[in-house]
Amino acid sequence: MLDGDLKNRREIGLYQHIVLTCGVSLLTGARNVFSVNRDETLGEIRSWIHDRDVDEQKQSKIDRWLRHARQFAHEAAQQPNRVCAEYSMIYELHRQGKLGERPTIVLIVTDTVGGRVVEAMLVHLLERDFKANVRVVYVEVDVNHRRRLQETLGEYMSKVANALMHGEPSTTCFAPIGGYKVMTSLGYIVGAFLNYPTAYMHEDGQVLHEIPPIPIHIDEQFVRRYFELLRKCQMDLVAMNELSYQEKQCIEQYPSLFYRDAEFVCLSAFGQFLLEHEKYKHLFETSYFVSRQVVDMLR
Repeated sequence: MLDGDLKNRREIGLYQHIVLTCGVSLLTGARNVFSVNRDETLGEIRSWIHDRDVDEQKQSKIDRWLRHARQFAHEAAQQPNRVCAEYSMIYELHRQGKLGERPTIVLIVTDTVGGRVVEAMLVHLLERDFKANVRVVYVEVDVNHRRRLQETLGEYMSKVANALMHGEPSTTCFAPIGGYKVMTSLGYIVGAFLNYPTAYMHEDGQVLHEIPPIPIHIDEQFVRRYFELLRKCQMDLVAMNELSYQEKQCIEQYPSLFYRDAEFVCLSAFGQFLLEHEKYKHLFETSYFVSRQVVDMLR
């Protein structure tokens, strides 16, 4: 366990629930404990970082490297600022006396080789060094296809929201610090929309910054007025030439809610997240009605 026994601190005002988005700096940082090439397998793993499919041969090499890496995992506690951004964040919260005892830490990782390797090491380190209860949430972010990117980012934002809402804003630390840059920016939007503060740490100086949420709100009357347009764009790509003048004006006026691809339009990642949120979900969910006879048949 790290130095600095905090057992007698009051838990009021401490972070009990931490949500982190994770990148792969644990494997790629120039001076990090685990990225130093002490085993030839690491070079191969680095070449697979963005791969989603793992065959038996790859899995065998990943398992081998993880066993090897755990042999010098004790160096993380000795050099906490040379592990990765995610570990540095938790260490800094601990050092400043802001981390609760046995906190719950949610790691949001991409469903890739890099994400799974980093997740395995971070779970080991966070459980050992901070007595944390660690949960892992996998996300897919497809940066190679523009349309699919919007869909996967919408799903990512929903998963971030779900992870955050398991904790109270006053005792939750949200740190969207790892992963693709778009994960960081959209993560902050989710936190702000749900009224959760965001934590950021500048790695070079190891300075922790806590950013208060900025209110984000969409008027429900707007949602009701343009319900048909929003519903159409939620379901599929819609041809711009099929829209009315008022609908085209709406898209021009609210570009954050829509994504245009040539002559087609659909909801943006933020638009998808917003309209699937509990506040508006009842407007967009499909309701099914059956007759009394059908109900009797199903009994």
